[in-house]
Amino acid sequence: MSTNASQPHIDTSRLEPFHHFLELPVELRWRIWKLASFIPRNVDVWNKNLYFGTGTDRHEGTPVPHFMSSRTLPPAIFHICRESRTEALKHYTFEFSAERDERAYVVFSRPRIYINWDVDTVCLFQPDVFQPDVFHPVPMPMRSDNHYENTDAYNYYKSTVAFTGRMEETGLKSVAFNIYMQYISTRGNNRDIDIPYLRSAELLLIRSAAFEELILFCDASCYHDSILVPVGGPVKFEDLSQVELEAIGPENILIAGKKLFDAYFSWAINEDDEVREKYQLLNVHLCRVQRH
Repeated sequence: MSTNASQPHIDTSRLEPFHHFLELPVELRWRIWKLASFIPRNVDVWNKNLYFGTGTDRHEGTPVPHFMSSRTLPPAIFHICRESRTEALKHYTFEFSAERDERAYVVFSRPRIYINWDVDTVCLFQPDVFQPDVFHPVPMPMRSDNHYENTDAYNYYKSTVAFTGRMEETGLKSVAFNIYMQYISTRGNNRDIDIPYLRSAELLLIRSAAFEELILFCDASCYHDSILVPVGGPVKFEDLSQVELEAIGPENILIAGKKLFDAYFSWAINEDDEVREKYQLLNVHLCRVQRH
């Protein structure tokens, strides 16, 4: 509880008059709007599916990644006035369209997520849907009834989600990567992280020459519909201190995941020297998720 005694003394005689914003020179207003367009945001990106097929059961249909969505609200600058929106559109673009062209139908979704590539962090809470198989699929065998064979691989068959392509074109700088994984217990109590998650990160490194920052976090809640982040709920990341990292121990998912990332990008499994060097130059942060 604050008191008057705790308030700092302000010499009001030195204060200058404040001009009404609309009375400021237009050049100064444009400069203010530009500064407001470069406020960093954490933008979560999710993939949604439609199911197409002749059967009555959705599991008999073909899943189609038909649009990318986000729970992050549009930048506040778009809600002020025409002048602010005009300046904001110079720096923000609508991103992440999706398209699927099949024999009997075409599914297309317009980009709908505002991104400023210079300052925004793209947050992948479910990175498994962005693994390379999504973008470079292997042809699947067809059955006589024109349905795809019901295999695990068919879930991402012929998806043309324009995700990593935009990373390459626009210069993605920062990604937050959820390393909470669906674990595979193969050796008693030992648990391994599935390689496709690492291939997702590798693909981002390959595609974006401007990639500078990788934020690793562990969040299981996004895999449970009942506790998903509410619409518009801002997400923040807080760096874990060295003391905190030592306290949670080496068996923690976050620390184990970071070690696996380091090993993956240094092993012979990745023969691309350029990718290895890019990973070594990244600013890698181990963070906790904060929701407000």
